[in-house]
This record gives sequence, structure tokens and C-alpha cells, in this order.
Amino acid sequence: MTEKKAKKKETLTFEQAMEGLETAVSNLRRDDLSLDDSMAEFRKGMELYERCSELLQDARQQVAVYTKETDSLEDF
Repeated sequence: MTEKKAKKKETLTFEQAMEGLETAVSNLRRDDLSLDDSMAEFRKGMELYERCSELLQDARQQVAVYTKETDSLEDF
């Protein structure tokens, strides 16, 4: 992945990454995609999945820190 693409991926919000992932999945379900195009969509989908996972993990850590500090909620 080029540096420009990596930076763009890092700036995606969760919602943007999720929308892109849904588009990639929808494209993969099409019957008219070549194998090369299917593999490109799969790679794009995996990158977006990783971005969503990173953002969710960050959110979990923030909740864990917050709950530890306030002792008001349970860690999940």
C-alpha cells in the first residue's frame, strides 16, 4: 500500500470504513466480476475491516480507561 493510501485509510471514520466495507461486500456478490477484480475488492474489504477493528479496539480501550477511573461501569 502506498503512503498516500495508508494515510487516507488512517483518516477514515468508523462509519466511512463500514460503508466502504459494505460496498466491497456488495461488489463481491456480483456475478460479473473477474477474478482479478474480485481479489482487489477482497483486499480493499480486508483493509477496511482492519480499520473498523482498530477503531473499535480504541473505543473499547477508552471505555475501559474511563470506567476504571470513574469506577461507575463494568469493563466489557
